Amino acid sequence: MHKYLFLAFLSLPFHVSATSSPYRGGEVSIELKNNKPCFYINDTQQKGIFNLVILNLSQDSTESWIYENHFENNYPTKTNCILLTEKNLNNFKGLKENTPYSATLGGVKKAYNKDFCVKKSSGKLVLQDVQGTKCTDIKPSFWENIKNFFK
Repeated sequence: MHKYLFLAFLSLPFHVSATSSPYRGGEVSIELKNNKPCFYINDTQQKGIFNLVILNLSQDSTESWIYENHFENNYPTKTNCILLTEKNLNNFKGLKENTPYSATLGGVKKAYNKDFCVKKSSGKLVLQDVQGTKCTDIKPSFWENIKNFFK
């Protein structure tokens, strides 16, 4: 009897729909340099005009900053990342702790994105993940734990 119910269930028509992500390129990578976030992508083949937009994701916030590229040939990489400073992003005054932000880096055809938070620990900035609307500590990977063990 259960077999027939299962077969009847499988014969029901299913409607599957997919939505494409507006961030088809993947994730923006973020590292800390000089105690400031620095943004780049790992795709070294990307070339052309791009923008970096940092957006405060807090409810009712209109805070955002833009880095516009018109002169550089390549997208930022790990060695030439975009440092989050007032010089690089107009009117930038600083990130608020435990506040979710979105970093979007891209051009017309492809964009990369990552949500992040920052907090201070022992006077140093620490990157955090965003889970829903909450900032959470980034858990070190297995390899990072081994590396830290031998320090």
